[in-house]
Amino acid sequence: MKYLLFILIITLFVNIEKSHLKCVMYDACTNLEKLSPTGDPLSSRWQNCEYNGEARPIENQEVMDMFKQLCPSLYNGNDKMPLCCSANQIRILRKSIKEAESVIGTCPSCYFNFRNFWCQITCHPEQDKFVVPTIYKLSEYRNFTEQLKMHESAKNQVEEDHEELEHHEEEEELKETEQKPKEKKYTISRMNIYIQREFVSELIESCHDVKLYGSDALQGFCGVPSKQCTPEIYVNHMGLVVTQNPFKVDFYINKTHEEIIPIRQIREVMVDVVKEETHDFTIQPILPKYYKCNESFQFGDLDFGAKCSCKECQASCEIYPEFRIEQKRHFKVGHVDGAVFIMSIAFVIFIALFTRYLFIKKLEPKKIHTNNSISSSMDSTETPSKYQEKSLFTKLLHIICLCPKTPTKLLIPAETEPDSNNTNSSPQKNRSKYKRLIRNRLNKLNCLDKMLFFGDKLERFIELRFQYLGKFCASYPTLVLTIGFAFCSLMCLGYFNFKVEKDPIKLWSADSSIARQNKKYFDENFGPFYRITQLIIEPKKTVTPTHYNNMNITSLKIEILKETFDLYNQLIQIKEPISLDTICFKPLEPENQNCAIQSIFQYFQNDMEKFASLTQSEEDLYKHLQSCMSNPLDSECLSSFGAPIQPYLIIGSYDTTKTEYLNAGALIINFVINNYLNNEDKISKAMQWEFEALKILKNYTSDLINVYYSTERSIEDELERESKADIKIIAISYVVMFVYLTITLGKYSSLNLKVIFLEMKIFLALAGVSLVILSVFSSGGFFASIGVPSTLITLEVIPFLLLAVGVDNVYILVQTYQNDEKLPNESIEDQISRIVGRVGPSMLLTGTTQSAAFLISALTPMPGVRAFSLYASLAIIINFIMQITCFVVLLTLDAKREQSRRIDLLCCFKLNLKNFEIQNRKSFLYKFFKKFYTPILFDYKVRVGVIVVFVGFFFSCLTMCDKLKVGLDQKLTMPQDSYQLKYFEALQKHLSVGPPVYFVLKDGYNYTNLDEIRKLCGSSSCESNSLQNLISSASFFPNETYIAQPPENWIDNYMEWLEATPPSYCCYEYKEKREFCDYIKLDDTQEHECEKCKFERVKYNFPDENSLLKYVKYFLKQNPSRHCIKAGHAMYGDAVRLHQNKNGHVTSIGPSHFMAYHKVLSTSDDFINAMKSAHKISEAINKILNSGTNSSNKIEVFPYSNYIESVGHSNQSFVVKNLEVLLKRGLDRL
Repeated sequence: MKYLLFILIITLFVNIEKSHLKCVMYDACTNLEKLSPTGDPLSSRWQNCEYNGEARPIENQEVMDMFKQLCPSLYNGNDKMPLCCSANQIRILRKSIKEAESVIGTCPSCYFNFRNFWCQITCHPEQDKFVVPTIYKLSEYRNFTEQLKMHESAKNQVEEDHEELEHHEEEEELKETEQKPKEKKYTISRMNIYIQREFVSELIESCHDVKLYGSDALQGFCGVPSKQCTPEIYVNHMGLVVTQNPFKVDFYINKTHEEIIPIRQIREVMVDVVKEETHDFTIQPILPKYYKCNESFQFGDLDFGAKCSCKECQASCEIYPEFRIEQKRHFKVGHVDGAVFIMSIAFVIFIALFTRYLFIKKLEPKKIHTNNSISSSMDSTETPSKYQEKSLFTKLLHIICLCPKTPTKLLIPAETEPDSNNTNSSPQKNRSKYKRLIRNRLNKLNCLDKMLFFGDKLERFIELRFQYLGKFCASYPTLVLTIGFAFCSLMCLGYFNFKVEKDPIKLWSADSSIARQNKKYFDENFGPFYRITQLIIEPKKTVTPTHYNNMNITSLKIEILKETFDLYNQLIQIKEPISLDTICFKPLEPENQNCAIQSIFQYFQNDMEKFASLTQSEEDLYKHLQSCMSNPLDSECLSSFGAPIQPYLIIGSYDTTKTEYLNAGALIINFVINNYLNNEDKISKAMQWEFEALKILKNYTSDLINVYYSTERSIEDELERESKADIKIIAISYVVMFVYLTITLGKYSSLNLKVIFLEMKIFLALAGVSLVILSVFSSGGFFASIGVPSTLITLEVIPFLLLAVGVDNVYILVQTYQNDEKLPNESIEDQISRIVGRVGPSMLLTGTTQSAAFLISALTPMPGVRAFSLYASLAIIINFIMQITCFVVLLTLDAKREQSRRIDLLCCFKLNLKNFEIQNRKSFLYKFFKKFYTPILFDYKVRVGVIVVFVGFFFSCLTMCDKLKVGLDQKLTMPQDSYQLKYFEALQKHLSVGPPVYFVLKDGYNYTNLDEIRKLCGSSSCESNSLQNLISSASFFPNETYIAQPPENWIDNYMEWLEATPPSYCCYEYKEKREFCDYIKLDDTQEHECEKCKFERVKYNFPDENSLLKYVKYFLKQNPSRHCIKAGHAMYGDAVRLHQNKNGHVTSIGPSHFMAYHKVLSTSDDFINAMKSAHKISEAINKILNSGTNSSNKIEVFPYSNYIESVGHSNQSFVVKNLEVLLKRGLDRL
């Protein structure tokens, strides 16, 4: 009896448990799209039948095996387990989930959680606990099974005549319409689903980092970028927003415990007649099994792979601190800047020491020297030699030179000098005695005195040589002038080969530099980066915003969009002299001939009619825009050239952390134009279109919008315009300097007009300025003749630089002559000779030091700086030579003119100045400095004040040294009225994305070795520190690494393309020809001619080596579509180079690149740090790739970015580092 009772209890318990296995829907009843009798039912959206009964087992073992693979978490090990889904529902579910596999399938846990989400809803045996239908619709019943059989039967009849088959289909459809009664059943068109928030949150988190072509893969399921996706947004988008859903779902995620809830249900009794009822339902929110992205898992014998890779899961990434670029931290003492603190203390110490020195100096008694104290060594009338006057500087030199402390005596005492009045001694005897005494005295001098003596002797030697040169020039004016002007004319012949270099790349990067070599390699293998014409449209402040859904809309107002569309069409419709269609980039050609233009109007496919129809209603327009910006992969939002348009490329100044795209402050339009390497004809065509576009934009005016714009040629055009404008400024400056010289060089000893005409120096002023001009032209001609191109900076700066240097020497010569006392019976030639001997050494010293300074700077690897330095250095040397020769001649002629009383410039006219004598009157500048400036400066208090102020200024400058920033703001290079300045400001204000960065893998990599491939790819089968994973790990810390998005990896996409299965139709080939077959273009009668690409899985579950080489060409050839989203033509057509034989077979894979994105870069520091980080990442990749390889076969990966600053900043970032090396090289050469 006890055993019987036990059996009854167990039986009752089992029956109770079975009664809980209840469903609310079962099988597919009707499809929402009408199909032909032989159409594929899986291509339609099916609604489920109403069903209120127990779960049923799947009888079809093939479908059950499909279920085990699809929903492993629901499978309990029993193939006869009851489920709330039929075999047809499993087939439909598998097709739908397979479409998602191409998007998120690379991350196992993400893909599993997504599948489990829909498996639970569709097949859970206790479906009634968390699914409640709310709307039942009476629909025409269509038998899914029969439809599937008819479709398969039609596919087997493909050998029959196609027209006959179509006729048969029409007849069958007519018979079905006329003869069969229309059976109707209740289907479920809306339902409530109760699922716990924890699962939805973990699902989102597991898919958070998965990318598809640089975009968040989760965005297609959530409707917003992954950073903004919340459980509420996700379930709302999946249940109510997605138009592909066959039924609407209201998800409830905030309940966790079982409770009774009254729910209203609506049932359609007849057409337009409904019945509403409210029932109480016991709800138990479900919490399905989930896995985090860094967890691997398996169910029984089913292994679902390793954890998600680093590129799809931040938690799977290894942390590489060396990739991070830490911001420079300023040294501080408390809250005070460290440099300011130290320099302040140093200045206080200086003030204390200086005050003590002044106090001691004031108290020190004056030393009284009597004549008797020195009478023993020299005559009382003799002045001490400068060797006896030892200053503090001299004493320091003694210490530095380690000279012995021997008493310094006169070089030649007075009593030992040769006596010229002694008639008893012959000159030869006196001279030999004199030399002997000098030799004896030199032997007794210490090293410092010898240095000073040698300096005096060298100075006297140089003075004599300049004196001889001056005498020659003054004596032979015609010869000297002829030689000088002939020399300049000969130098200027080089202008026949004159060239101005405007390319910023060639200006800022040497041919041998790493950056230049990398650019050259990239351009030769992948082609130069595109030419970009960019427009930034900003509404004017007077525009009144429109209010929609609590958003203030300005840039996307209908009138703003219409105004912008008109301008947009003007640019597109440029036909003469060249049309945009002939030069633009077409990513999907030849199938799609539309240009790649990134703009908000691509959401309307550039269709004016579609745009006009949507702009009739604000609500329709904003719904469409919000939908497209939230999910650019939607087929309704794809661009006319076939690619999705990300919102951060077409709008600016919006909060990237929110989904309120309609609040954007600006519109951005990018015209992508092809660029060419060494093809001037095609480049000139692109420049012609850009020129026409600029004409339209410069003349465009609007009351609603401000338009900021830039083309590839804009910077060069503006620099050239500025250079032409500077010609006037240079001319004016030379005229002003000529007038200044004319006024200041004259003595004007009398207000008599004749005397003024006599003493004017118009001729010398004109000569000085003319010689400067000749020097500039001569320098330019010489370097043009040897093939050194000039630069715009050289042409603009050197004339000003040389004008200042040349005028300085003119003043020295003229002022020295004017202040010189002519000796008795001295000719003008002798006087000029003496003056040149006096000032020549100082002119030589200044000229050589200035020229040497520029020569040292010419050691820099930057071609622009080197060219400027060379031009300037030679110009200074030529200017010195011309002034010490030709100007001396002209000075002599002017002195003779003045002596002969002739008018300046008009030498043929002689002035009648009988009673006037030329007096050696000082110029007013000389008088000013002598009477006013010098006395004031040498006042005791002023001297103390000047020293204190100078030292204080010096210390204050030192405090700024650690705050100097390396870099060049492009705004500084533009004219003040340039449209580029406004564009730069708008760019910095509205930009939402950084520039691309390419990691280029050079040729020679062994792609047939699967172990080597694992070092590049990013799937779960790849190395944890592969190229993809290293860069991906850096992208998760954009503020430190400056990498904002992980790279697009063609290897991963290629593997997925190879392995894609229906409904993704990717790799197919003809059965007979074994050539690529674009399966999606075939009709039903041709499908049998092709089959899936065959390959063998080998190590790491990768395809075999031969297949990798065979099919890669197909992958790079096929255009992506909704049937094969992984096809590589659009994304990787230019990213991979293949080596092929004469038959077109791929023999090896050449260089390739992996494109990532920087974060927004706005300052020079950002650009430099971004490059530093990219180089660090490349160095780490190179170590991984070269591990275990021979040193002679090294593989190299280098970073490349196209923005102009990449080359300029690549030099600027190493300026400080290279400064010491440059100085050493310069000193060695000197």
